[in-house]
Amino acid sequence: MPIADSGCCQGGRCVYACRGVRLQCSATSEPRDQPEGGDRGQRPQHPELDDSGPSSSDTGIPDTLPFMGSQADWREFRAKLVSQGKGQGQAGPSTSGEWAHAISKPEKGAVLLAHPLMFRQSQPYFHRAVILLLEHGDSGSYGLILNRPSKLRIGDVPLNRPQTQFADCRLYVGGDVGSGQVQVMHPHGELEGVEEVMKGVYLGGMDSARDAVEAGRAEAKDFRWFSAYAGWAAGQLAAECKRGVWFTAAASPKVVLQEVALEEGADYWHKLLELMGGDYQGLSQAVKKHDSHDADADPTAA
Repeated sequence: MPIADSGCCQGGRCVYACRGVRLQCSATSEPRDQPEGGDRGQRPQHPELDDSGPSSSDTGIPDTLPFMGSQADWREFRAKLVSQGKGQGQAGPSTSGEWAHAISKPEKGAVLLAHPLMFRQSQPYFHRAVILLLEHGDSGSYGLILNRPSKLRIGDVPLNRPQTQFADCRLYVGGDVGSGQVQVMHPHGELEGVEEVMKGVYLGGMDSARDAVEAGRAEAKDFRWFSAYAGWAAGQLAAECKRGVWFTAAASPKVVLQEVALEEGADYWHKLLELMGGDYQGLSQAVKKHDSHDADADPTAA
């Protein structure tokens, strides 16, 4: 049965308070709800998690900035403020174009990093997942898992509109909702029919993407393809962040659009934490040490 290629959903914007790094967190999660009548799926809440206590996510960096012009990237400017606050100087977070830092709220274009103790038993596709939020608003939230590459290529997928120009592009598992939908993400904002997720990252425009590749104006490797997506009901993601299920961060387009090879999904999760620095970098190092200890204790463990 052919798989539909879908554009992204619509929705308003809103902000919620959420909690920063929490190193103690229940690893229990309930099965994910299945969508009915075409609605976006949502994951049940985690009642075992304690949501009491003060928030530790306030960085002192403003979540909104003064108007700087239509061509300005306020996310990059905010990242520079964060790096200066950490004593990294005026040059910004990275001269390579790769940066990430913690933010206090989920927002459109933010990335979610799963707590390392979550999703170990059930919903393993979310274990150490990195999710890009494509929408976050009053009607709910949805996004794509960035670090779950499949063994399939686009040429293996029976799309309604075959995309032969992208036959060798890898297909990623974007979530557990809408498995019959395929979406494409890329850096080409000039293409017709695209929607901006954040400056430098765009969704959709499949027909114009195909035309651009045929005309030599873009390369097939610039495009990342995803089947399905992750979804939350209104207010659900904020509650999960508050309980420590997800860490919220902003990341550069270069990081978000990075190709992730098979078996390297966990490496990408670690990379984001290390770029975030501070306690997050320490958490990454602790998890690596724990994994190394487990591997030494059980050589047969993968």
